[in-house]
Amino acid sequence: MPSHSSDLRHIIAETTAQIEHFQSLIANLLAKRELAQLQLDSIVYPVLTLPPEITSEIFYHCLPASHHWNSADPGKAPMLLTHVCRAWREIALSTPALWAEFAGLRSSGNYARIFETWLSRAGTLPLSIRLHAGYLDLGDDIFQTFARCSCKVRSLELSMRDKHFHEMERARDRWSFPLLQILELHGDRFQMERPIELFIDSPRLREVSIKELPPLSISLPWQQLTKFASSLWTVADCLKIFCLIPNLKECTFANCELEEDPDLPVLSHSNLQSLTLLDDDGFIIGLNTLNFLSLPALRTFVLEFSVDELAFEDIFNAFLSRSSPPLRKFSFSLLGFTDFDITLLSRTSKLVELEISNPSIRFMSDFFESFKKADTTFLPQLEHLTFLDCQTDVLKLSHPGLSARWYAQHRAEFARLETVRLEFSESLSNFPEDALLPFQKLAADGMNICIKGGNDIRDFIPVVE
Repeated sequence: MPSHSSDLRHIIAETTAQIEHFQSLIANLLAKRELAQLQLDSIVYPVLTLPPEITSEIFYHCLPASHHWNSADPGKAPMLLTHVCRAWREIALSTPALWAEFAGLRSSGNYARIFETWLSRAGTLPLSIRLHAGYLDLGDDIFQTFARCSCKVRSLELSMRDKHFHEMERARDRWSFPLLQILELHGDRFQMERPIELFIDSPRLREVSIKELPPLSISLPWQQLTKFASSLWTVADCLKIFCLIPNLKECTFANCELEEDPDLPVLSHSNLQSLTLLDDDGFIIGLNTLNFLSLPALRTFVLEFSVDELAFEDIFNAFLSRSSPPLRKFSFSLLGFTDFDITLLSRTSKLVELEISNPSIRFMSDFFESFKKADTTFLPQLEHLTFLDCQTDVLKLSHPGLSARWYAQHRAEFARLETVRLEFSESLSNFPEDALLPFQKLAADGMNICIKGGNDIRDFIPVVE
């Protein structure tokens, strides 16, 4: 350490000089920052010069296709748009279309406040509301808000405990659904002494889906419905629904329980055009519904479950004989089939679209052999063909038949086979390198072909000259 006063004065002078130097540097940096900020502030971003109505339209197209039960996700529109800048927040909050749909779970204490604030931003627009309570209580505050806006609801999905449906029914005079067009209800199979009449005065209601609830426990304006879906009920109830809805165009049934030795008459419904049968437990439950139906206007038939081979052929053959439907689309699974009668498809000669899952090698061989023969009774009007969950050998089997059908299109008896889709569980990288070459030739001639194996997809799109 310095011991003389002269040394100390020198240190002080040197330190002072360094401080002045750094103060000068800081001053220069501050001036540089201020200049840069002024230049930045003078920049006008093109997006900020757009008229508010254009920005609103852009915001609307930023909305996710599905909210997955959480409209208020801060990482997605519309909430995300309110956190970018003050101008965007003002535009977002003043754009009712961004807030006309609410989907939410009852998961927090401020749920009622979020619900009320959200719907108030929608202004006078028709609303789409999806409420999922699970096993939690929704609360009177939510019901009060919901009741006040019920007159504006166009689409409604409720997934709640039976007590909530009871509460709504007891306060039925508070609710009004003059704009309601689409209704979906999920419950826990509750029973009521008398049907819920909450939605009976809904003059615009056309589409209804009832799940985990006895469908006849809900009173509806049945005569005006055109689309209906339900699950967990009996074949007898299915037939009652057909009687109640004479204008039904599209219907989906799931898990229909077949009573022992049902003494049920065959019911004819002249307007139904699309029927989908779903079942998670096996074939007998869903498919037996066909034993009691005649559907002369049916154009689309989808079976989304595995079926018993012999019973399927017997039931479907009888149904076709009874109904003579003008089927245009048919989708079903052959999982577990060993000897499917290929001639059954010849009875659906007006088919335009066919989708089959889990076809066996024998079935595929018979199918494409009929194509090779250019059999005019075998799917002559087919335009779209899909096979899912195919075995590897199908690729080699399919090309000769597809080629024969494609080059037979000049004949008046055959429609043009526009699209073909083949899906395999095995990756396409495991196929021989030249396995796909024949399909490139068909695509070059005009056929649209998609071949998917695992996560690999090869699209062979025809070249338009």
